Amino acid sequence: TVSRLVQLVEQAQTQRSATELLVERFAKIYTPMVVVTSTLLATIPWLINPDGAHDYFYMALTLLVVACPCALVVSTPITYVCALSVAARHNILVKGGVHLE
Repeated sequence: TVSRLVQLVEQAQTQRSATELLVERFAKIYTPMVVVTSTLLATIPWLINPDGAHDYFYMALTLLVVACPCALVVSTPITYVCALSVAARHNILVKGGVHLE
C-alpha cells in the first residue's frame, strides 16, 4: 500500500494544471523574444558607434534580467509540488495540480 501511495503521488505530480500549461506556452514564445531583443540591443550599437555602445550593453543586460520570466516559470511547478507534498504529509492525497487549483 505504501508503494501504491508513492505511485499515486508521483502520478499526481506529473499531471499539469491549466496554469502550468499557460505559463509554459507563454515562456516558449516570450523567452526567446527577450533573448533576441537583448542580443540585438547589445550588438547593433557596437556596429554603429563602438564608443557609446557601453550604455546599450548595460541596457541589454538590464532588459535580460528584468524581462526574464524565469521566476514565473520556476515558481509555478514548485508551488504545486510543495502543496502536493504538504498535503501528502497530512495524509491528504490530491490527484495533481489540476485538482489542487
